[in-house]
Amino acid sequence: MGIDIYHSKARHIDGTLLTHGDRKIILVSTALPYERRRFTVAHELGHYVLGHRKVAFSLDSPESWVVREEQAANAFAAELLMPKTALQAIHYKHDTKQLAQIFGVSPLAMEIRLEEFRG
Repeated sequence: MGIDIYHSKARHIDGTLLTHGDRKIILVSTALPYERRRFTVAHELGHYVLGHRKVAFSLDSPESWVVREEQAANAFAAELLMPKTALQAIHYKHDTKQLAQIFGVSPLAMEIRLEEFRG
């Protein structure tokens, strides 16, 4: 998709999507565990694919974030990393921790994804 991924030592933000003209960059913090970095990159990719236009916001003012867009980006990342059809085919054979390892996500991300099947 022509998006470069760069790692940052920043600890105050997990990741962000930056665009400048035709250049697109996803910046992700190396302070995060590997699985969280994968989800963060997928989340930021979701913002791009879904056409979200981020406006400037303050990290100190989360109420200024567009919650609907964040939820949509999370749903995109979950489907990208833990596809529903693949997960449905094997979720009954493994526990949450094993599934998280198989799909390369955190146990928490897997638990949230599995809740969608229970709800």
